[in-house]
Amino acid sequence: MSEYKLITPLGGMDKATLLKSEDGTWRVHLYPFQSLAEKCDQEGLEGLVFYGVGGELQKWIEGIYSELKQSKIVTKPIEETFSYIIKLTTTKGRNDLVFLFRVKAHIDIGKLAIFKVGAGASWLSDYIVNYRDQFDGADSVEEDSIETRSETVEPVIGVKYPDVKVQLVGLDGNAYSIMGRAQKAARKAGLTKDQIDEYINEATSGDYNHLLAVTMEYFDCE
Repeated sequence: MSEYKLITPLGGMDKATLLKSEDGTWRVHLYPFQSLAEKCDQEGLEGLVFYGVGGELQKWIEGIYSELKQSKIVTKPIEETFSYIIKLTTTKGRNDLVFLFRVKAHIDIGKLAIFKVGAGASWLSDYIVNYRDQFDGADSVEEDSIETRSETVEPVIGVKYPDVKVQLVGLDGNAYSIMGRAQKAARKAGLTKDQIDEYINEATSGDYNHLLAVTMEYFDCE
């Protein structure tokens, strides 16, 4: 896995363009949450956040962009739509993926808002407010030594049942569809009824975002 230094750490984020590494994969950047929050607040930047990503990050990137393009939410190439793709890791080890929009990106905001709800994603501005406490003590990277890296295969940290593979990209985003596919994958992988019931009870103990986060904490979701 290749590692890179950011030429201008946390600077010019609105004018940045996605870059590819030598192996042709899109670069995924690692930023401290607090530094990202401050920069987005200063520059008024926005983006989409997807919770609990695991497995091959490139599949997430390609799958999400493909959905946006097919839904005619975006019309430009991916490198002209997003300035950075950023991975944030909470103190409990959940990996979240941030797609930071370029300021002049061509985006159908109305369609994007509907897509966001269906995909269980969050606006970056809301995420920074609502999930700040999940990053207390998690930022161990100094701003003047931020590294970026191209990530291909990386197991999600802290998944309870990593052998259960659940395909979420391209799925109808309603709660019943997600739980139905998760239960089917869990049974196929040999989980017991008690283990599946534990997932269901936990997943249904909160709102839609909680259900999605629990599903991604229990299973290897793509």
